[in-house]
Amino acid sequence: MSAIRLVPACAGLLAASLAAGAETLEYGRFGTVSVTRPAGEPRAVAVLASDAAGPGALDAALTEALRARGTLVLGVDAGRLWRQARPEDDGADACTFIGWDFEAFAQYAEKTLGLADYRQPLLVGSGLGAQLVWAAAAQSTINTFRGVLTLGFDPAWTSQWPLCDGDQGRVAQAAAGSPGEHLVPPPQLRIRWTTLRGGADGVTDAALQAFVAQVPRAHAVDVPDAALAGVPTPWLAPFGDAWEALATPAPTTALADLPLIELPAQATQRGSADWLAVILSGDGGWADIDRELGERFQAAGIPVVGFNMLKYLWRARSPEEAGRDLERVLAHYRSAWDRRRVLLVGYSLGADILPFAVNRMSPAGRDGVALAALLAPSRRVEFEFHPWDWIGASDDSHNPRALLVAPELLQLAVPALCVYGVEDEDDTACVELGSNARPTVLRLPGGHHFDENYRALAERVLDAAQRAATGATP
Repeated sequence: MSAIRLVPACAGLLAASLAAGAETLEYGRFGTVSVTRPAGEPRAVAVLASDAAGPGALDAALTEALRARGTLVLGVDAGRLWRQARPEDDGADACTFIGWDFEAFAQYAEKTLGLADYRQPLLVGSGLGAQLVWAAAAQSTINTFRGVLTLGFDPAWTSQWPLCDGDQGRVAQAAAGSPGEHLVPPPQLRIRWTTLRGGADGVTDAALQAFVAQVPRAHAVDVPDAALAGVPTPWLAPFGDAWEALATPAPTTALADLPLIELPAQATQRGSADWLAVILSGDGGWADIDRELGERFQAAGIPVVGFNMLKYLWRARSPEEAGRDLERVLAHYRSAWDRRRVLLVGYSLGADILPFAVNRMSPAGRDGVALAALLAPSRRVEFEFHPWDWIGASDDSHNPRALLVAPELLQLAVPALCVYGVEDEDDTACVELGSNARPTVLRLPGGHHFDENYRALAERVLDAAQRAATGATP
């Protein structure tokens, strides 16, 4: 389907401002977004989507409850957003995709508001906002949002226009006797979701429970005296309990300061018992290609550690710091998972960072690295994430902080594979290595995403790793 994505025309459309004493952001089709800061550095970030009529008394009460719990609250008028979300054409394949837009908005907002670290947002919504934040999470890659908390979610709600399938599957289907679509949980949906049902609202408990039962990590809570149009007070105690359950971080570990995703091996297969894979993601975080590769390695019996480069490079890093942190990751998981051989994979931004990090690891830290596979590396890289990179508003060729990638590739002290798509050859460091370079260069069909043929890409990388482990050319 051809999707509409609610991105701004340029980074300048997002600007912090003060209006009538309240801090706001102006962001594309989201319009004016209210900003409510807690005292001190936020412990969490919430995108709060209102009902169709716009923010009201309930939103104000929820905002204050979240602020008191140390949360930065970004208040969105869901009615305005949904009116702007209509597909631009009426073709058979036209659909609306809002998951990426909530993610991109949160990232722009956090960067603009100066948060020291990127905090995975929680999506909160009431009424129409409940339907939209649920759809956004269902359309998105797993681990995009920390969780979803809805008030008055209605499983019988009908969208006026089609919703695009998401990374986890179909999120809506045609409604019988209606031109619109009903929400449906994708079969592979993996989100932490709590919904509060007001006893005075029209949603039946049976219908809601039947819907929630299809989502493994979800549950519904009845609030008998509450109604979306009523006074906010009955909602606040159960809302606070649900929020704390979603927002409380996991227990601290030795690597708690690093944004890692663990994919333990599903089952050991022949030849995989000794392997560990570490994947450095692109600038979209743990997204389509990173997740697909990780899950394919995992299915092959290789446990995977995902390293979210969007979060890691939220603040400026140095190559030396990246090397130390990657060495920590390898040391920890080789011991914890009892693995000797390591496959390092970087995609896009992760591929840019990987050779710098490997070259600055100690010889002992690099020991056991059988292959470094760089997928779609750029010619230059800066060790800090900038949201405007997504819309082509930066030019690293004139950036004094951008470092050349090819020289680091040529200095790699481990076997390496440099992979690029033929449509991406003007922008990749792989073509700068020369025919006699030690890194093996692999040219594949497609562009930066390799025509989304991730299964074949995973097989190529695994084959190269097995060859490299025997001393052969990857």
